[in-house]
Amino acid sequence: MYLHSIAAYVDKIVDELDKESLNALRELKTEDDVMILHHSWGMAIRNEFGLWRPDHPLTQHWHEHPEDHDVRDGCDYSNDHPDAVSCEIMRGVWRKVNA
Repeated sequence: MYLHSIAAYVDKIVDELDKESLNALRELKTEDDVMILHHSWGMAIRNEFGLWRPDHPLTQHWHEHPEDHDVRDGCDYSNDHPDAVSCEIMRGVWRKVNA
């Protein structure tokens, strides 16, 4: 079953973080620093929560409407692209952990 907001995924992840992961996130200086984890933690988020599935509520529009994709220089900058959604989730987790 899917959650329907980035905030809900942030809360779920924060609730399940172990002490080691919390400390690792606190060592990152800014929320943008979580981008170094895009290919590891970000991929795990995309896969675990099904962001690549066409029926996921946070990415469904991206899947169904390729004509709306924000593609520039061969890169998709759409806010509802699974990569972008996972990045927002990671940033949200960082903000919550470091609040």
